[in-house]
Amino acid sequence: MSSRRAGSSDRAAARTNGTAAKARPPARAGPADGPHAHASRATVSIRKAAGGVHLKITDNGRAFNVAHVLRPAKNKRLGLLGMRERVEMVGGHFSVVSTPGQGTTIEAQIPFNWGSPP
Repeated sequence: MSSRRAGSSDRAAARTNGTAAKARPPARAGPADGPHAHASRATVSIRKAAGGVHLKITDNGRAFNVAHVLRPAKNKRLGLLGMRERVEMVGGHFSVVSTPGQGTTIEAQIPFNWGSPP
């Protein structure tokens, strides 16, 4: 274990980790389509990447229409839309690929330096 003085990069990392936590789906739901995905396997990967954090969630569940799911709904349930908005709000990138017979992959790139002046 190493020790170092907290600096701006540590604060940025802490903010990034909070965004990553908010971007991931609830633990009780399936990663791609809530409890309706019928997935028997799901994996979550969070790793440090150049300048930020890379979050990847995959499952082997049923595919779904990504455009439909990412459209704002009147019922105000945010799901994937809320995940995308949180990631993009901090200057990150968000993608969802859902393929019949292959499941769903959700990826988010969240920068360490979000909210910092240029």
